[in-house]
Amino acid sequence: MAKRVPIVFDSGVRRGTHVFKALASGADIVAIGRPALYGLAMGGAEGVRDVFQFLNGELETAMILAGTPTIEAVKNATLFDPEKGFVATPTANGWDGYSECE
Repeated sequence: MAKRVPIVFDSGVRRGTHVFKALASGADIVAIGRPALYGLAMGGAEGVRDVFQFLNGELETAMILAGTPTIEAVKNATLFDPEKGFVATPTANGWDGYSECE
């Protein structure tokens, strides 16, 4: 789509690491639905704020551990699948395919 249509990831995001993986997989927007609703039910506006602070803290930790200081760096990160032994790197036109790890 060459960035003409934003990619929205909206499925099962419960942790900051899920946000990291969605962004590294090419998402432009990561929707946080159920955790925010749980926060609202448990603590009103403060509960929602707490949920987002928690997710943001986990995302920041994942970014530090991955050596990606910015969201743009996360979007350019390379994902690794230890079971299949390959890496996948996103490009402007999609994925460059998979290559075997040495």
